[in-house]
Amino acid sequence: MSAPVFLKPAQTCAAALMLAVMGGCANGGDPDSPLRVAVQTTDGRSQLQLVSLPGYRINASIPPSLETADTVIRFAGPLDPADSLYFAGAATAPCPSRGRVRGVVLASVCAANERVCRTARAKVSLRCDA
Repeated sequence: MSAPVFLKPAQTCAAALMLAVMGGCANGGDPDSPLRVAVQTTDGRSQLQLVSLPGYRINASIPPSLETADTVIRFAGPLDPADSLYFAGAATAPCPSRGRVRGVVLASVCAANERVCRTARAKVSLRCDA
């Protein structure tokens, strides 16, 4: 049995955020996809946040989108200053409505060790509350 791990408050917050962003509950289920989607609420406003798993980059020259039954929402975000083809951080989009949001996120994703991007899909089933 391994010894317990004790985290400082800042580490606990960081660990909780990573679990929320990277965990399957944040994505609504596509464990094989390199994309993760979470809802972030700031100042009473909810927005969708799109991140890639470590070792992948999201191509910013082809804007990622969330396709729902009745709309298409485009993600945007800060560009990497060293290479403006990729997002420097999480890409965000406004929540389309309050309540359950279901759809598919499509994005061009590049593995760090590959020179060609591929289309990645992630099924999304999230709750936007604000």
